[in-house]
Amino acid sequence: MVEATQAVRKRRFSTTWVAWVLFLLLAGYWLHLRWSPSPPPPEPEKVLLYTLAGGAEELAEMEVWAGDELRYRLRRTEAGTWGLERPGALVRVNPDRVRLMATQGAAFRVDKMVASGGSLSPFGLDRPWLRLVFTTREGQRAEVLVGGRNPAGTGYYVMRSDSDEVYFCSDYRVDIFDCSPESLRDRSLVRMDLDQVTWFRLERADLVLEATNVDGGWRLLAPYRARGDEYGIRWWLNDLLNLRIGQFVDDAAEDLEPYGLNSPAVTIMLRLGEEELTLRFSPAPEGGYYAHTSREPAVYLVEGTGLSALEADAFELVAKRLAEFEPSEAEELVWEGPAGRFRCQRRGKYWYREDIRLATENVQTLLEKLAYLRGEKVADAPQAPQQQWYIRVRTGTGEVTLRVGRGSEGYWARPGDADVSFAVDHERIEEILRLLDELAGEE
Repeated sequence: MVEATQAVRKRRFSTTWVAWVLFLLLAGYWLHLRWSPSPPPPEPEKVLLYTLAGGAEELAEMEVWAGDELRYRLRRTEAGTWGLERPGALVRVNPDRVRLMATQGAAFRVDKMVASGGSLSPFGLDRPWLRLVFTTREGQRAEVLVGGRNPAGTGYYVMRSDSDEVYFCSDYRVDIFDCSPESLRDRSLVRMDLDQVTWFRLERADLVLEATNVDGGWRLLAPYRARGDEYGIRWWLNDLLNLRIGQFVDDAAEDLEPYGLNSPAVTIMLRLGEEELTLRFSPAPEGGYYAHTSREPAVYLVEGTGLSALEADAFELVAKRLAEFEPSEAEELVWEGPAGRFRCQRRGKYWYREDIRLATENVQTLLEKLAYLRGEKVADAPQAPQQQWYIRVRTGTGEVTLRVGRGSEGYWARPGDADVSFAVDHERIEEILRLLDELAGEE
C-alpha cells in the first residue's frame, strides 16, 4: 500500500514538473512575440524627377542660383575633372563631394509626388529660393526649383521648371548643393596615387635627397647610395598628401616673386607615371609656407602636420637593416677577418665548414643576429680601420655582403650595395664577431 502511494506521488510530481516546463516555454515565447522589435518597414522606392542621358559621366556643367544671383558654377574639364569657376581661373574642387553632386544632378531622386497643378505658393515654389541647373556635354538641360520645407522639417518641395508637378525631396539631397563656393574647394595641396611614384628629389639649402623605385624597391641616389626604407618613404609620401591648404592666396598668380617662390626654400619633384610634378615652398611671414604646384597657377598657404615632409632627413628614408635576408633561406656563409678566411655551406639540414659539421643552432643564431643588424646613424668609416671583416651570405635568390670595421670611435658597417657606412650597436656586433670566431674554431 505504501509503495503504491509513493508511485502515485512520483507520477504526480513528474506530471507537475512537465506542466511547469511547458508553461515556462509558452510564457517565454509569448514574451518574445510581445516585446521583440518588429522589422523596419521597407524603404519606399525613390522617384526620379528626371534622368539625363549618359548619367553623371556626361554632365558638363552644374549651376546653383539663389534667386537671380549665380552662387557658383562647376565645369568639367577636357581631362574629365571638375573645376570651380573663379575670376581668371578654373580651380580644383573636392572630387568626392562633387562626384555626389553630379550623381544626384544627373538623375535627381525625390521621395514622392505631393501635388500636380494648382497654386505653388503653399510649397514656396512661386518664389523658389534655389535653382539647380544641370547641362550635359550634348546640351541636354534640366532645371530644378527648390521651395520651402515640409511641416516636419525633413525635406523640401521641389519641381522641374518645365512641369507643374510638385515633389517632396529629403533634405540631404538638396543640402549638398546649398553651400558656399569656398566649401567646395579642394583643401589637399596635391592628390596622387602613391603606387605611381617612381622617383622623387627634394632640394633644400642643406640637403639634396633623391630616390628611385627599381623593380618595386626604393633606392636612395643622394646624398648617398643605399637601399631605401619602404615604410619610411611611404610615410614621407603620405606626409605630402597631408599638406593642407589653409588659405587660397592667389588663384591665378602671374608672378611668384612676391611669395618667394621664384627661389623656393624647398623644391620637391616627383615622377608619377608619365607626369613630372614639381612642388615649390617658401616660408610665409605669418607662419606656414607659401606653396605652388606645376599643375596650376595658384599660390596657397599650407599648414599642418604634413609640413614635416619639407624637413625630411636622409637617414629617415634609408633602410636600417644592413644585411636584409631571410636566415632560414641562407645556403652559404663566407667571412674574412684577422683570423683568416672561412666558408660554411648548408647541406640538407646541417651546416659544414669543409667536412666539419657545425652546431646548427650556433649558425642559426649567427644568421639571425646578422640579418637584423641595424644601422644607428650615418658614420664616417676611417681610411685605415684598426680591424676589418668581410661577410657574405648567399641565399637561393641572391646574396648580401657586409663590410665591418672597428676604429677609435667604435664599430661601423657598410652594406655591399651602399656607398655609406653606419654606426652599429657595440654589443650586437661583438656578439656576431664572437660567433664567427667560434664557427672558425669548431673541430
